[in-house]
Amino acid sequence: VKCHEMDAYVEEKRELWRGLCDDAIETLRQKLKEGDKEVALRVLASNGVIPPPGATLNHNIQTAANPNQDERAKNLRACFAEVMMERARVFKTPFPELAEIAEQHNIEVGLDLRGASDESDEEDES
Repeated sequence: VKCHEMDAYVEEKRELWRGLCDDAIETLRQKLKEGDKEVALRVLASNGVIPPPGATLNHNIQTAANPNQDERAKNLRACFAEVMMERARVFKTPFPELAEIAEQHNIEVGLDLRGASDESDEEDES
């Protein structure tokens, strides 16, 4: 297996995995409502949120500075943009508004957000 082929395969599987996140979170919520806290603890531990059973805590925890409202809003926008780009990539959904913003700020996103391939396919069929 060639390296770039394997990288593409692994990334494809990661995209599928990321697509399950919403369902996984909803399942976790349901399990918590049912009182199944063990599932919640396993999920949190497996994702590095809490230490796994038997592990010791790192007591050298640094406290983060409390961000002001502008920084929190900026972080929220950045997270929202990541979600939009991920969904556009996973579901191959055109997102021309995001493409325009990226062009205005000279940002290469590595995705066809305009859906140009779909438009050219439609023109070829005409």
